[in-house]
Amino acid sequence: DTTGLIQPMSNTLEHLGFEYDWSQYSTSGMAESLKADMYKDEVRNGLSRMIGAEIILSQEGYHIGAPNEGFINAKLQVGHKKKPIQVRDPEKAHFFEKMFKMRASGQYTDLEIVNEMNALGFRTRLRDKWNKNHTEIIGRSGGKPMSVKTLQRYIQRPIYCGIICRKWTHYKPVKAQFDGLVSIDIFNKANRGKVFIKELPNDNFEILYNQKTIKEKRISRKYNVHYPYKNVILCDDCNKPFMASA
Repeated sequence: DTTGLIQPMSNTLEHLGFEYDWSQYSTSGMAESLKADMYKDEVRNGLSRMIGAEIILSQEGYHIGAPNEGFINAKLQVGHKKKPIQVRDPEKAHFFEKMFKMRASGQYTDLEIVNEMNALGFRTRLRDKWNKNHTEIIGRSGGKPMSVKTLQRYIQRPIYCGIICRKWTHYKPVKAQFDGLVSIDIFNKANRGKVFIKELPNDNFEILYNQKTIKEKRISRKYNVHYPYKNVILCDDCNKPFMASA
């Protein structure tokens, strides 16, 4: 307390020689609360200005945050301001360009594409792991080869054809202010209908998921009504419960 605002505790029954929990109070409590509320307002206003500006930039087609795999962050001069974008990563972009083209051709299975990417030396980006207070690096993650699930996640991201679709755009597609790694046509062919970007008039877009405008969420429940005896009936040999699936 460098300003000397906080004062020692007082006891309303001190003159009688008694003390209770309710008789103790801080003489500077109201001033402390007022100062704390002032700083909370300052934090709220600062975050509102910063996050609000980032949301507006995202809705205008600029990039906020860490770069996606295959991209690096850069700045675009717009008038008197520099705005954040992503540009092609000269070291890793060719992996994504080739993976999309191979899947769009329909001549390769996902496993064959993954094996080809790993044979060419693909590894995921290295990321630093920080401690809880974010003051010290305690490890690194990444540097792993591609798997089939990783490939399928990459293929479905519209950012690789220059379309931004994220929470700050209300999950509506926005044309990015920078080029993607592949064309929209190659992106659609690579996804084979699972994710389809439809071009509309006036440079607008629509994303279809399995020919539907709303992405269906798969709900996984521990207790499935189709398998009421899962984990209930025991095996005669090992005395462990039977599992169940389709």
